[in-house]
Amino acid sequence: MTKINKKAIGMTVLVVFFLLFSSILRSINSENYLINIGRGPLIFAIYISMLSIWSISIWRRMMHSHIRGYLLGIAGLMLFWIFVRTLKYFPFNNIEPVNRWLWYCYYISMILIPLLSFFAALCLGKPENWRPRRRYNLLYIPAVILIFGILTNDLHQLAFAFPLGIENWDSHYEYNILYYFAVLWIAGLFLAVVWVLFKKSYIPYTKKWVWMPFVVMGIAIIYTVLYAIDNSKNGFGFIEMTAMLCTLTAGVWESCIQTGLLPSNTKYGGFFDASPLGAQIVDEKGKVYYSSKLSKPIAPNVFEELKETGFLQPDPNTQLHASPIQGGYVIWREDISRISLLIKELQNTKTELMDDVELLKDELSVKQRRLHIDEQNRLHDLTVLQIMPQIEKIKKYFDFASEAEEQEKYKLLWKINVLGAYIKRRSNLILMAEGQETVTIGDLARCIEESFENLESGGVTTDLSIETTCDITPKQALLLYDFFEAVVETAISELDSLSVTLKDSEKDFILSIEIKSIMEQISLLDESWKSEELASLGGHIICEAKDKGIFHISMYLPKGGETK
Repeated sequence: MTKINKKAIGMTVLVVFFLLFSSILRSINSENYLINIGRGPLIFAIYISMLSIWSISIWRRMMHSHIRGYLLGIAGLMLFWIFVRTLKYFPFNNIEPVNRWLWYCYYISMILIPLLSFFAALCLGKPENWRPRRRYNLLYIPAVILIFGILTNDLHQLAFAFPLGIENWDSHYEYNILYYFAVLWIAGLFLAVVWVLFKKSYIPYTKKWVWMPFVVMGIAIIYTVLYAIDNSKNGFGFIEMTAMLCTLTAGVWESCIQTGLLPSNTKYGGFFDASPLGAQIVDEKGKVYYSSKLSKPIAPNVFEELKETGFLQPDPNTQLHASPIQGGYVIWREDISRISLLIKELQNTKTELMDDVELLKDELSVKQRRLHIDEQNRLHDLTVLQIMPQIEKIKKYFDFASEAEEQEKYKLLWKINVLGAYIKRRSNLILMAEGQETVTIGDLARCIEESFENLESGGVTTDLSIETTCDITPKQALLLYDFFEAVVETAISELDSLSVTLKDSEKDFILSIEIKSIMEQISLLDESWKSEELASLGGHIICEAKDKGIFHISMYLPKGGETK
């Protein structure tokens, strides 16, 4: 038997002793006036002392704030019950109607104690800040109605009727409907408390069933029934019902505490003895008061360091912790061998992952370089494919220039420059289009202007007019510049002047080229020039001769891109 069990049994024996002692004092009939006067206050002092000590212990031991409040409320009601019981018998035993009204006051405690017990039972096994739902507060309404009805019984006699007159209330009275409602209220809440305790009578995390509270409640039921049969001082009324029921009510909740059904902040020794941690509770100087089986002595110098830091790691697999509490410290030893192993595994995994990341970075870098080279090759092939006719012409002109006379050689080099300017600008437009950059009217204008610079070096008069600011697609820009170059290359040998106008109508972009030639007739573009590409964009070309040596050709491209 543990020290705690011995202490609980000792306290129970002491309570029974004082209860019997008070009952013996109450049953004494002495002719001595001082004894009769003194026994009442002595009995009152015994009852009040026992309940006060229990109330203080509840205040100190209860961790659940709401259960503590309910139990303190129950203790207060029991103190009130004992107090009015004492006043009823002394000094107001012969004073009417105070004596009768004190009798009615019994029912304040008798009605409210079961209600608060029910609320406390609901909180069992719940977190410390848990409280019953607010709807349960509606139970206070019938309780207040019953209490008010009984306290005002003299006005209506719905609880207790007095057939022989209210002046003979103590010798003869009958129970009425309000009294039976009160009995049903008390019995109903008592059964509700029994049911809630029964459902929660298994200690958390164990298979142990708590039976002690039901034994105490069984004693209360047996006593109440026997008291109703024989309440004389020589029978079961030897122990006064008020004192007995108050003692048994406290006994029910104390049994819940002692069995662990209602947690309290006691039993540190048992807790630390069964703790799986190597834990100790020490005072400010390091003196051990409680320790578990797995705890080990702490050297004074280690304890001083723990007080300063709160944490030490004497070896890779052990940690010491210290946390201040009232009057000292709690110290515990934690085995972190598994955590150390996991950390080591994580470090190894981290190293492997870092190596994998470096390999992936290298692979990604290689892939990026390959993609960059592939893209460069693709753009090179695309550009070469589209400017190949001009490259072939340049090769042919170089071949002719090697055998030509000086004046002819100059014309050939001039044509090569014109073709070179086109190749440069055409390649730039291709890169812009493939890079998904925006191609503007200004970009197209700069292409034509650079071609004009090379044409002017051969004596051709040029003029460019831009009469639009609308957006243009890359495909349209490429086709318009190709159209300009094709016209120039076709008429370059007979060119005298060249005028280009870029404008727009409601539906189309229009690139108009006017040529003045030294020849009366020149051939411009073939009708089949890029016919498929023109058809895909919905464009067309109009060619006409205005006068001798003056020719006009225009390309129309619908706004908005390809046709549908």
